[in-house]
Amino acid sequence: MQSSANIDKDRQCSSSCHVVILGAGVSGLCMGSALRRAGITSFVIVEKSAGIGGTWWDSTYPGAECDVCSHLYSYSFDLNPDWSQAYAPQREIHRYLARFAAKFNLLSHIRLNTTLTAARFDAQRGLWLLQLENGHQLTANFFVCSAGPLSEPRHPVIPRLDKYKGRLFHSARWDHDYCFEGKRVAVIGTAASAVQISLASPSWLPSFMFASALPIGSSPG
Repeated sequence: MQSSANIDKDRQCSSSCHVVILGAGVSGLCMGSALRRAGITSFVIVEKSAGIGGTWWDSTYPGAECDVCSHLYSYSFDLNPDWSQAYAPQREIHRYLARFAAKFNLLSHIRLNTTLTAARFDAQRGLWLLQLENGHQLTANFFVCSAGPLSEPRHPVIPRLDKYKGRLFHSARWDHDYCFEGKRVAVIGTAASAVQISLASPSWLPSFMFASALPIGSSPG
């Protein structure tokens, strides 16, 4: 996947701005568009990944798609009538978000490969002091945290997992170079990503199993 077009990843953040937004995922882009529509242009969107889209940049595993209807997985003020299927695949959702960012002139505000390490409000000055991993510091009147719950992969705590000698990786950090042919595969979890992976990859899953820490619910239909 290519990184988002027209974003200068090497350009440094301005040291002072009105608003700093953490995360260029669905909510961060929405916040940025709200500022643009309100006529506010002094803002920066800080994103640690190499591209925009949040989970739709990170999650590229086989079968990745939304688990709610595509038409509901859109901004209410920028609906997409052209979804290819009821549950849009990852690449299509990412393209929608990239078009959205370009349409609302957000690309010049986004700083990719930029990690926030600390945020502190200075009550005397009435400013947020934001420390970046690259050593730079930002100050802002307002700080909006749009780092969603999926911004960091959650790894299960399994006793003796460090003794496992096979290949191990999280669905949000999929290894597309790994060859699964002839391998036995264990999928930990039974949520949407686990089911999507198993259904999308029958050719390299001659033998697989699911494991879940919680009971699985189901309903007719």
